[in-house]
Amino acid sequence: MRSIVATCLIVCSTVVSGETRAQGIAFGPSPIYAGQDVAFRAALGSCPEMPVVSAITVVAGVVTVGYELVQPAGSACFPGSPPRPYTQMLGSFPVGEYELRLEGTRGGVALPTLAAPFEVLPIPPNPPFAHLEFVDVDRRIVIGTSPTLDIVVLATGATGAPVAGANVFAALAWFFGLPLKIDAFGFSGFGSSVLQYVPPQPDPLDPAWTDVTSADGTARMTAPLLPGGVVVVAGAWPGPGRAPVAFANVVALERPPTGAPVVAVEFHHAALDRYVLVSNDDEVAALDRGAFVGWERSIGAVAVWPSRVSAPPGAVPVCRFFSPVHTSHFYTVDPVECDALEARWPGTWILEGREAFFVLPPPDPRVPACPVGTQPLYRMYRDVPGPSHRYVTGDRLRNAMVAAGWVQEGLTGDRSNMCVPA
Repeated sequence: MRSIVATCLIVCSTVVSGETRAQGIAFGPSPIYAGQDVAFRAALGSCPEMPVVSAITVVAGVVTVGYELVQPAGSACFPGSPPRPYTQMLGSFPVGEYELRLEGTRGGVALPTLAAPFEVLPIPPNPPFAHLEFVDVDRRIVIGTSPTLDIVVLATGATGAPVAGANVFAALAWFFGLPLKIDAFGFSGFGSSVLQYVPPQPDPLDPAWTDVTSADGTARMTAPLLPGGVVVVAGAWPGPGRAPVAFANVVALERPPTGAPVVAVEFHHAALDRYVLVSNDDEVAALDRGAFVGWERSIGAVAVWPSRVSAPPGAVPVCRFFSPVHTSHFYTVDPVECDALEARWPGTWILEGREAFFVLPPPDPRVPACPVGTQPLYRMYRDVPGPSHRYVTGDRLRNAMVAAGWVQEGLTGDRSNMCVPA
């Protein structure tokens, strides 16, 4: 994915219950270049309805997204609330002209189709520099009720030499119109970092997020963060094709955690739609350099304790399994479940370790709460295609996954069998 500029907004109209309602379909990045992941945003349904995508097809340049509007359990809106904007990744496309068609249903009744064109352009030749990377930013833990992050970005050319005078920006990936790292549910991070509509920002961007590289190729910024596990992105400004972008996972905690936690990051295999949460430094580095084909950094980041020595009293180890049959990972804090899975399905589920990382258990299984200073790490399950698990924090993301057919495993209701720093 390469750097991008402002958002292209295409407005179309539809008739809903006898009234004409303006519907905006925004594409990002804009312009769109071959090899970039394309996303769209549209206001679908009425608050608090949520679209659940059933299929995405591409035929002869027409990209059709089928969806159903559902009412998430426990969701509410203030009087007069507008429809919630919905964002969906479409993947990358070859150079050419395309049409996006949104075909939805509500309660089995077809909704008016929304349509808008978009174009994919060839990547501009001879970008002035070849590589961007964060310096001592990735997998940072930041503390505070209004956290800020010191950001250092290094720009280098094709030979690896630093590039001075490069106009570089960094941002939270939920700024639509900037480089995108969004999951299938429209989130750009765990916790409270639900994707929200932010109007395209004027040029120049907020100075807190922009700088020109110095003689050593570095740009330095200090910028505010959202709480939770978020994705920070760096790219070139202005204009696309200037350089690859860089992503970093950061966790913002409200208070200093007990012990010495590290940041576990989520990786996603798009072709298989599988997730894995990784805290080991060597494994993260191997996944980042492509040692395991198909796995890429996702939006997820969460603080965990890497060892018993680093964990607070009462912490418990997490068993980690891998299934070569299903290309799927599984974690549990229950030693009985760990032993049973290893004994019942040898070869199907392989025990990779009994201490993948450490978490805290709920103080009382009958009480739907984690210890003070921690939050639930929910274990989500889906059996299509084959057994798949995802481990997330934040009720909003958990609820969005449940609405899309995932099941929360573990104890009843809001109870979690894993608690991590909050």
